[in-house]
Amino acid sequence: MAAKLHVFISYKKHDGETPAYATNIAHTLKEKYDFEVFIDVLRIDTADHWEQKIYNEIHRADVLVLLLEPLTATSEWVQREVDYARGSCVSVLPLLMVDRKQVNISEATDKLALSGLQHSPYFQQSESDYDALAADLRRLALDTRDAQRRQHRQREKHWHEVPTDLNLKQRSYRMKNGHLPDLRIHLSVGNILDMPAGTLDVIVNSENDYLQMARFYEVNTLSARLRKTGAYFDKNKRLVEDTVQRDLDAYDDVRPVSTTQVIVTKAGHELSDLRLRKKVKFIFHAITVQFNIGSMGDPVIALGNNEVIQETIKCCFDKISQVNQDAALRESVDPEFKAIKSIAFPLFGTGMGGRGIKEIAPAMVGGLSRAISEYNEPTLRDIYLLVYSPNEVVPIEEALNATFKRADS
Repeated sequence: MAAKLHVFISYKKHDGETPAYATNIAHTLKEKYDFEVFIDVLRIDTADHWEQKIYNEIHRADVLVLLLEPLTATSEWVQREVDYARGSCVSVLPLLMVDRKQVNISEATDKLALSGLQHSPYFQQSESDYDALAADLRRLALDTRDAQRRQHRQREKHWHEVPTDLNLKQRSYRMKNGHLPDLRIHLSVGNILDMPAGTLDVIVNSENDYLQMARFYEVNTLSARLRKTGAYFDKNKRLVEDTVQRDLDAYDDVRPVSTTQVIVTKAGHELSDLRLRKKVKFIFHAITVQFNIGSMGDPVIALGNNEVIQETIKCCFDKISQVNQDAALRESVDPEFKAIKSIAFPLFGTGMGGRGIKEIAPAMVGGLSRAISEYNEPTLRDIYLLVYSPNEVVPIEEALNATFKRADS
């Protein structure tokens, strides 16, 4: 079963109440066409984090449906929702809820910068109206994805192409003071998912504070690759279960999550490539970037300072201890699994966060050194520090050489 098309419905309340036509449209799109539909009266139970949830749902949407009346543009929230959708490259589909032959809506269309409505029909909620709407939504969802791909390519200056010559264990180090003498820190270059099966028990995923993973097509992000390889597809390559994102959605009541926090999920569906083929057990979702809510500029803000980065790494080590003590959790991924022996860290904030490698390298290595010094469980054997491109090796290697000693020395 393919992932459901996600529709966000934007409308102006009438005297503080949701008009009946809005809930009718939401219900019909959900029940008749099996779309995932967000409308605030159906999905928001309290005022807590209301603003953040609205922006979060727009960010996830394939299409924003704008229910247009003469006074719609007088709603400040409608204006924000439409602007945020445009900033997120989400298609906007206006639906005329009045007969423009009898009612003038030019002021609303001008204020919301809507064009091409001259021949748009009055949406009267007939069966044919709904069928046409569903067809338009499917078409515009494709436009959204194309636009977001283009936006993604424009941001690729922050990311790097996957190297063709991989050396996944280029350098290995150990602590200088003899603490945990069996533990090794490896500088690894390339795509983490090219590591041999069974190499990693845990992959740390640098994630945003709304726990919204990157979409499958954003292939240059670790978040997207983990989401896709942790999902379950049928034999026809159709998505059956978006498992990792589903597990993160269980934390909906705590979003946005504070930076330095780490959320633990299983590494996807038990039949996914990540668990079945690569034998990864857990994903530690480290909150390292924040959504820049309401901004039409940079969509995310990276972790603020090196101390926060180091605290996040320490939190990952705390989670290793928690998992090692939670027999039920370990048994849920593998009855034979006893303790975490290996973990891989990306360079926090260097993806969509846009921070430079030279800036991050000392903080990451310093954070690892501090966390290892305070860690006392001898089961951990291998820590992998992931570098995506050979061009990034030198700053990381310099920081490692200053802090640890080569394992072969």
